[in-house]
This record gives sequence, structure tokens and C-alpha cells, in this order.
Amino acid sequence: MSGTVTSRPVKVLLVGENTAGPCSLLRHLEDRGCHCLFASSGKQAIRLYGEQSPDLVLCADGAEGIRPLIAFLVGSSASVFRCHLVETSCWWLPVLAHGRVRLLAPALRPSEFAQLLDQMIEEMQLQDTSMESVAGAR
Repeated sequence: MSGTVTSRPVKVLLVGENTAGPCSLLRHLEDRGCHCLFASSGKQAIRLYGEQSPDLVLCADGAEGIRPLIAFLVGSSASVFRCHLVETSCWWLPVLAHGRVRLLAPALRPSEFAQLLDQMIEEMQLQDTSMESVAGAR
């Protein structure tokens, strides 16, 4: 055994037809080792969530069936952000944090969202690594 611990990739569910385009989001996530899943609607996202249990759910502005998806995810372990198109950019609104509703959370500009996303991904990867280390020590 080499002693090197590798964590599973953070799973991110992108919901809507235009989720991967804004702010080069897909490339940003893949560069950080995330495993990206895609759903074109909230209904399809609910099915994928049941099969894959993603850590993060990112919803495009105007995606079909988002309200039922968010209602379904309340109480889950997922964090959910919703993209809102503003002129030529996108702002991200935190909707759920680890399954808990985030009322009155401020919208995040693309650069702010990218920083938060990086921080969340790093924390999830560290958490997975520490859990694997504890399990391996038993």
C-alpha cells in the first residue's frame, strides 16, 4: 500500500439545456476533478439524483421542473444553486445548503461563485479523504 489516499470525484448535476455554457462552468468543474452529470429537466434530475446522489446541483435559468426538484432535495445532503442570466453574464443564487433552504442568500457574481465553488469542492474532497483515512485505519 502506497499510503496515498485519493478521494472520489465530487459529483455535480447540471440541470437545464444551457447549464454548462455560462461562465465556462463545465471546464471549470472538470479541471477540478468533478464528475459532471446532465439532466435537461427537473424530472430527469430527480431520477438521476436517486441513481447517483450528486453533491452539488446547478440549475440553469428557466430549466423546466426546477421547483419540484428543489422540493425533492430539501432534507437531502445536496447543495443547490440556480443560475440567473443578467445581461451578458450569469449570477448564481444559493437555494439549498446541504438540503437546508437558504432564504435571503445574496446572489453571487460569476467570480464570487467560482471562488465559492472551488472552496466547496476542496472541502468535499478533503472530507472524503479524511473519511477514507479513518476507514483505512480500522
